[in-house]
Amino acid sequence: MVGFNDVWRRLRLLVLVGAVVAMTLFILACGDDATKAPPAATTAPAATVAPAAPAATSTPVPKSKELVEPRLRVSMPAPAGQVTCHCETFQSAGGHLHNLHEYLVGLDPVTGEEKPIHLGLNWSVDASGKNWNFKLREGVPYYKDGRTSAYSFKAEDVVHTWAVMAGFKGVSEPGGDWTPMMDTPEEGWTIVNDYEIILHHKLIELELPFRLSEEWTFGLQSLDYWNDIGGMDAYKADPMGTGSFSFVEKVVNQHILYKANKDHWRKAPEFDELQFVWTKESATRVAQLLAGEVHIASIPRDLQDEITSQGMMIQKSTLPSFHVWIRIPYYQEISFDDRQTPRFDANEPIRNSKVREALNTAIDRGAINDTFFKGTGTPDIVEYFPPWRADCKDEWAPFPGPDGKTGCAGGWPYEFNPQKARDLLAEAGYPNGFDLEFLASGNLSGVPELPDVAEAITQWWTDIGINVNLNVIESGQVRARQNDRDWTGSVNLVRYSIDPISLSISFAWFENRRGFIEHQFVTDWKRKYDQIIDADTRFKMGQDLGDFFHNENVTMPLLWLFAEVGVNPNVVESYEVSQLHFGPVRYHEYTKAVYK
Repeated sequence: MVGFNDVWRRLRLLVLVGAVVAMTLFILACGDDATKAPPAATTAPAATVAPAAPAATSTPVPKSKELVEPRLRVSMPAPAGQVTCHCETFQSAGGHLHNLHEYLVGLDPVTGEEKPIHLGLNWSVDASGKNWNFKLREGVPYYKDGRTSAYSFKAEDVVHTWAVMAGFKGVSEPGGDWTPMMDTPEEGWTIVNDYEIILHHKLIELELPFRLSEEWTFGLQSLDYWNDIGGMDAYKADPMGTGSFSFVEKVVNQHILYKANKDHWRKAPEFDELQFVWTKESATRVAQLLAGEVHIASIPRDLQDEITSQGMMIQKSTLPSFHVWIRIPYYQEISFDDRQTPRFDANEPIRNSKVREALNTAIDRGAINDTFFKGTGTPDIVEYFPPWRADCKDEWAPFPGPDGKTGCAGGWPYEFNPQKARDLLAEAGYPNGFDLEFLASGNLSGVPELPDVAEAITQWWTDIGINVNLNVIESGQVRARQNDRDWTGSVNLVRYSIDPISLSISFAWFENRRGFIEHQFVTDWKRKYDQIIDADTRFKMGQDLGDFFHNENVTMPLLWLFAEVGVNPNVVESYEVSQLHFGPVRYHEYTKAVYK
């Protein structure tokens, strides 16, 4: 254990769910008065969620200082797509774009707290929970080639960015995330003036600031620039944002290069350039770091001693960055949009709850933690419900965890009991096992150990009679199969970050095209949750969802982990940031350089 409780005591949690959701409407309607019940939805005034902040003052590095290395080079596996627009991918693959863009809601780079440090000065929601008002920062320029451009940020850019993300200006890979919220951008947004805008949401979305924050994909783009250069294809070739770095070039499977905006309005980077070097093999990243070819690298924990013994250092994320788990996808024969599920099999073994329990019971989570993560992980109890959050239920984790504790304080959701797993398979009608494809994503940043973890799990499942075909593939290939609903008979080892329930459940909701579980309970739950504003009801509904996931063994939760990276201290003094979801790909405007 590595101090999860100590870390989270000093944070305002990123996710407004559970008990936090139970207070959300109350905070929105009453400001700081935390002793009164929420007023009726018909009478409660709009309230400010984030306080107005003065314009930030950039602090450029004194010109008299000379960097040891002007270009910061970061080595990690190539993400899926290697994109230049958030519209081309889902969250993980666009992590590096957070150096280019800023968002309506900023996050403190260390604590993850929502703050008015990006383009939104303050934001509020009315009593219905559907209409959000954003006051915008004035005078923020877009940057090009490391310099201030002729374009500046305005309210129309918010509507434009939404239209791009939702697919109204061309094909958008995550369009299904955004279109359920409104019919069109024009109907969904009201531009009050150049620096005030109102979002009219079809659903009750009390966690909307998270979706519009720098943890997600809503990087603001200039409408004027988009039109001047000719639309989506031209923008993808030459993107521009208000972030601390300007895009320079992309060479597929080699690198992406950025140039520092030294006159940035908020935070000027210390390094002159930032380059992401896409490197698949862990051993190669070790060699690059030791040779001085890169200065920050994603290094598996079993190779960290090799680099620290030669003068490199390990820097850990300031927050738990990932939960590692196994998705168990299964679909209805005909989807909500009348699509036929490929190779549909109503008798697919993983549709059986006892089979899913058997797979869970056959995994030695303690051994995974000790062998691959040096005991630094903490139990993942129920998917989408971090153990430190108020809506976690002790009954979900009855087995003693790494410190001998049970419940949300550190217990496991399943015991390691191979014989029980065999008995469960026999009860389910599979005494001789069955065929199972095990997909492991091999290029997800932050947890390079995933393929090795998959090999260990494969052996445990083989030991209880499962005929496992382990297939380590790129995350983009996994997503393609998911979009096509074409992974019958398979499970998938992944790592995700922390999301609010209203967003994270979309991964399992069959009316969302990313969904991988078409279960009527989840569908009915989501439809109801989107119309509920009462705080107590939302809190209880959250726990009902957790009960369903726990009782039906819907997924295979494993561990929560901090991200850890290797750092060359001769070039980088410190890279001490949250690394939420992405690994070492963002907040490099805060990376401290070493000077001659």
